[in-house]
Amino acid sequence: MLQKYNYRHNLTVPLPDDEVINGQGCGEVAKMKYGFFPMSYNGCEMIALHNSMVLRGEKSSLKDVCLEMYPYCQALSGLLGSNPYLLGSFYKRRGIRYRMTLRYDDFFDSLDSVRVAVLSFWCPHKPFKGLHTVAVQKEGYRIKIYNRYNNRDYPYIYPSRAELLPHKSDFICGYLIEEEK
Repeated sequence: MLQKYNYRHNLTVPLPDDEVINGQGCGEVAKMKYGFFPMSYNGCEMIALHNSMVLRGEKSSLKDVCLEMYPYCQALSGLLGSNPYLLGSFYKRRGIRYRMTLRYDDFFDSLDSVRVAVLSFWCPHKPFKGLHTVAVQKEGYRIKIYNRYNNRDYPYIYPSRAELLPHKSDFICGYLIEEEK
């Protein structure tokens, strides 16, 4: 029921579809709801899924992603956002090939072979600062991150994996979204 209530609310938020979202605490996206909370608090997994579709060149609506995924992976009515280990079901239902990895080096070594990936990691001072999930693209030797920070509405570019995630132990999991063959 909560996801339907939130969906009706989210329909009133003038957030355009098919656009990459950065800064979940900025602009219209911050007015949306996920579980009992505003999207600015707990929406990073849903935004990462939405962004990954847009970056693949596919149509996506964050409102629809939230409605669809809430029953599958929300954690404690959104108090803990979503369970990052369950995000693969989004791609599976769409017939999109993906590979989930629990290994830091495997994830970053594989970025060259995919156009888009999704990365979940612990924020500094884990677990009290929580985790964060972002969409990722490799650009040459650099790594471009979408929705990296809550209060910045542009993507971040890191020169290396060590700059992005200095401690391997902060890596939770990653999804490498494979291109159709």
